Amino acid sequence: MNDHPLKVEHHKVTLDGASIASRDYKDRYFQDNGFDESKEVYIDGNNLEKRWENFSGSSFTIGELGFGLGLNFLTTLHCWLKKERAFNLDYIGIDKKVLQKKNLRLLEERFPKLHKEIEILKECDVVGHNGFECISMPNLKIRLILITEDIQKAVNDICISNIDAWFLDGFDPKKNPEMWTDDILKAVFNLSSSDSSFSTFTSVGRIRRALSENGFEIKKVSGFGSKRHRLIGKKSKEKKKSHDVKRVAVIGTGLSGSNIAYNLANSNIKVDIFDAHDDLSKGSSGGPIASMYPKFSLNNDLRSEFLISSYFFSLNFYKKTLGFKNTGLLFYGSDDAKSKWISKISALGRDDLFELLIDDEINDYLGKSKIKEVLNVKKGLFLQPLELRNKLLKHDNIKKFLNEEFVSFLEDKNNVEVNFRSGLNKSYDALIICSGKNLKDFDKNLKVSYGLMAGVENKDLFNIKKPLNHQGYVIPKVNGINWIGSTYENSPEFKKDEIKKKVQLNLEIFDHEDFAVEIKDYWKGERVSAMNNLPRASRLANTKNIYCIGALGSRGLSYAPFLAEIVSSMIQKKQIPISEGVLTLLKI
Repeated sequence: MNDHPLKVEHHKVTLDGASIASRDYKDRYFQDNGFDESKEVYIDGNNLEKRWENFSGSSFTIGELGFGLGLNFLTTLHCWLKKERAFNLDYIGIDKKVLQKKNLRLLEERFPKLHKEIEILKECDVVGHNGFECISMPNLKIRLILITEDIQKAVNDICISNIDAWFLDGFDPKKNPEMWTDDILKAVFNLSSSDSSFSTFTSVGRIRRALSENGFEIKKVSGFGSKRHRLIGKKSKEKKKSHDVKRVAVIGTGLSGSNIAYNLANSNIKVDIFDAHDDLSKGSSGGPIASMYPKFSLNNDLRSEFLISSYFFSLNFYKKTLGFKNTGLLFYGSDDAKSKWISKISALGRDDLFELLIDDEINDYLGKSKIKEVLNVKKGLFLQPLELRNKLLKHDNIKKFLNEEFVSFLEDKNNVEVNFRSGLNKSYDALIICSGKNLKDFDKNLKVSYGLMAGVENKDLFNIKKPLNHQGYVIPKVNGINWIGSTYENSPEFKKDEIKKKVQLNLEIFDHEDFAVEIKDYWKGERVSAMNNLPRASRLANTKNIYCIGALGSRGLSYAPFLAEIVSSMIQKKQIPISEGVLTLLKI
């Protein structure tokens, strides 16, 4: 086991003619004409294009054992993009090792017809970490979930039983026996939908018998290229399940509410979103500016798994889906704890994510300062929360209701009646509560703290190019103003002296402690957090269709899109993009 989720094993490849082989497994990933092989064995073997034509559900799910270099996913994407689809595609790829961009370049050299698809995957910025990595492409109606774990743990972490097609592509059973055990093949059957299918390049008798004994109808067909035979099959039990959610209510228009509303709306679900305020700029998510800092645990534990998965999912969402620009971030070791964190993060060897800057390298980003060493976090950004929320809520499937204070709900079978102070009451298939401190009504372990930011103006100060985490943080100028924050206070009676201290401490590292700085504006807000300092994303106890998202603390930008993805997956009965162990930490 690796000692941190960001310490990964990559595929070790060697060139074998027009093909690519694995140095670890002594086997080829595909034959010389790999695209044709992938199309015939896996796409045609599962009759996917015809099934998609007749598919009436909201989401079609493919599971792949042995994601490898991603060729089968790229071929699937190639076929998927041939026409507009009325439903979504979920692709779950399992592999112990992580895909590298340089391997994608090797595929591009060999399969120029996949250039478009490879560029799409490159743009999605697959980071590569152990556990779950979820890459959402809502404009293409595709979600790619990579599970980088031992095969047995991976299938145990899959929480659905509606996978519609399987690609069993885990190297030769003799060279990779862990992928082909009876327990794994039994899990494949148990995780399958009622009309699921599978295809595989192998025709080994043991594999054929195991699949048959577990309930698949098996057919041996002609192989591809040098392989004489292969297997295809389908589930022999025909008992269809359906779960259609058409109308959902969301309480709260903050980061949690706006993200879950957008997520569901992109799945063709009608969303009514309600807020007690009369303006989106009011409330805890109405701050003028915010930066997205990683707060990775240094341990190989469930907390670390969540923080990493959440950060990179959300970052990809802001960049790829909403078009916000990656700026990167700077961390300064202003105390022993921060210095220790920087040292350990640097030791992970992830030069694609982090780099130490010294002396003149720092000046390029900060100008003249007293800082001699700083950690450059290459992936990160800052944005205006109100602009973000307006983008999210500007969707044809979302309807906003302001000045509506949520009072109560009544659940009856699959119906939820939602009641408001004004006398308004409406019925929905599901309800999601994202109303900040009001979640304390459902979870007594939540706490509220308060924070103050200062907007300072001086054209000669803080001409930085990236957000700087030092004493709090300093954001590059927006409309001529640098925002500095934030304080942590237990009372809503804000002490302006505390934020003035942060301003002064930041002036000192830039050798400008004597400069006159005018504080042009203040912004105050409240934070809701849990005792374990992790957010909440779960179904409420003793309910069927009532969910909540909240307790984001000061990490709303990093958490909200990922928590929305988790809860949306729960509502739609799709694969949740995180392990069951992490989910227990997020429950009310």
